[in-house]
Amino acid sequence: MNFGSQLSALMHQNGLGPFTQVLGLSDSIYKTTSGAEFRCRRSDEDKMKLLSCSLCSGSPKAHIVEGRSLKNRKVRDQAILDMRPRDLPGAETPKDYKLPADIQCVKELYPTSYKNYGEDQELTILCQDTTVFCAKNMTSASRSFLEFECANAVSLSDLPYHYENAHRCSLPRVAEPLGAHAAAPVENYCQLGRFSQRPSGSENERSLDGSLQTQVSMNKTKIERLEAIIAEQADTISELQRMVNSISLSCAEHRFTIKELKEQSLIDGTFLWEIEDFKDAFFLARRGGETSTFSEIFYANGYRMSVKLFPNGDGAGLGTHVSLFLVIMKGKYDNVLAWPFNQQFSFEILGDGGDVLWSERYLPELNSSLRSMSCFQKPRQEMNEPIGCPQAIALDDLALRMSSDGSLYVKVKIGDKATNR
Repeated sequence: MNFGSQLSALMHQNGLGPFTQVLGLSDSIYKTTSGAEFRCRRSDEDKMKLLSCSLCSGSPKAHIVEGRSLKNRKVRDQAILDMRPRDLPGAETPKDYKLPADIQCVKELYPTSYKNYGEDQELTILCQDTTVFCAKNMTSASRSFLEFECANAVSLSDLPYHYENAHRCSLPRVAEPLGAHAAAPVENYCQLGRFSQRPSGSENERSLDGSLQTQVSMNKTKIERLEAIIAEQADTISELQRMVNSISLSCAEHRFTIKELKEQSLIDGTFLWEIEDFKDAFFLARRGGETSTFSEIFYANGYRMSVKLFPNGDGAGLGTHVSLFLVIMKGKYDNVLAWPFNQQFSFEILGDGGDVLWSERYLPELNSSLRSMSCFQKPRQEMNEPIGCPQAIALDDLALRMSSDGSLYVKVKIGDKATNR
């Protein structure tokens, strides 16, 4: 009987199952973004579902996110970002709905627009508060009958550093055989899943059991020490949260002023809008993220307006065309303007060198049925229903003729300027 068989028989005789079962750890080994392997407590396996990277789920690259705060500049590449679509109504979003992704995966998929996503602070704290057990395989190739794992207890957010830098584990030395059925005793220790080779016998069974209990006690002490550190920092965290809330309130108070400053008045009735990283916006919309985007607000002949664009189309153009609309908004000059809005306007989508790839013109002053639509009436809400073209330029055509810098350029002409084609 080889050593592996002797050890299995010894654990069975002593009423012990696999070390994961004895110590309440997961049978599964999880992997983080950087490849660090670990086991968790069985009671924490549901947390691993919450901390699974949504962008890589179901693929060979599936992994657990590594959560460090974005405020820590040294570890910015370990942050957890919140990928939940921003246009989901709050009432329809489940309270526990999560869509986390590791910042490295978001950068790879959206190299230019990843900064649009904020940190998921709740899962970042969960990652830092969750204790896991390093599963780095320390087995020698010549002793592959039993796997030896590091099994040090660390927080999930600290695991990548530990995995690459903090191992001081050594493999147990196997004694040279003294005879056909005997082996010399080995001087070593037993960490989680790491057992010394010893001859069978009641004394060695008690030694093995005692080593297991010692290691459990050591890990429990480490966990208690970490929990004490977290408790000491609770007041600091609360104070920081109050500061964040105060800053958020201040930002909200100034948001309207900033918005007003960004609005511009058109001098010649022409508005040019650049949609940077259009491809990123298109793929995000196709994956179920933000389906539309608004231009900056502008004033044309006293009317307050914005342009609304659907990168992956809307309505009849969903999935086949870019959809483009004009939105008339409530403005400060509405009481002295003529209603319904009856000025002609046009759209143009431009390519390199200002080439017009697609255009459309609207003439409400010549069409009474068009003027009677609610979208041209004096706004009663913040904005009217949009008016425009759900099937503007076909996505296939745009892919062949799009501007070489990856941006999409839209030109809107209001009033007399719209007569020039």
